[in-house]
Amino acid sequence: SVALIISGLGWYRFLYFISVGYGLSIVGCSVAIIIMYSDCLQPSSFTLCFLLILYGLRLSGFLLIREMKSTSYKKALPQLTQTSKPITFPFKLVIWLSVAILYVMQVSPVFFRLDNVSRMLPTNWVWASIGGLVMAFGIALESWADLQKYQAKQQNPHRFCDTGLYRI
Repeated sequence: SVALIISGLGWYRFLYFISVGYGLSIVGCSVAIIIMYSDCLQPSSFTLCFLLILYGLRLSGFLLIREMKSTSYKKALPQLTQTSKPITFPFKLVIWLSVAILYVMQVSPVFFRLDNVSRMLPTNWVWASIGGLVMAFGIALESWADLQKYQAKQQNPHRFCDTGLYRI
């Protein structure tokens, strides 16, 4: 229900179903997991939740800053989000429910880990640590790419970003 409530930002602006609502839903679900399992939360599981929160805040923050500060994005947004037909209520409802389920599924590995804590082997912290390292690397890489894209758009707002990490 947390993802359903937070992704409901899409009712304010349709694009938010898959942008700001996505990042904040990941944050909300991760906070809910921490609260639900506060009595048995191990450091490795807390780290995974913290990394999910960091990921969601980074993504939502980048998207909101871009929307508020980028003049070229503000100009392009209406054209990018224009549809040939009006978006109907049933279509919005299906999108809303679908993305909420998707966001819950994205945090479900941490949920399942904590839900099965009594059956975990003592060495399972190794796998959580490896997963945490992969997550941290991904967050750092995405942050670096976002910074490079932001800088490239500052220099030439109308050019497609194909420099730095985006060149790859």
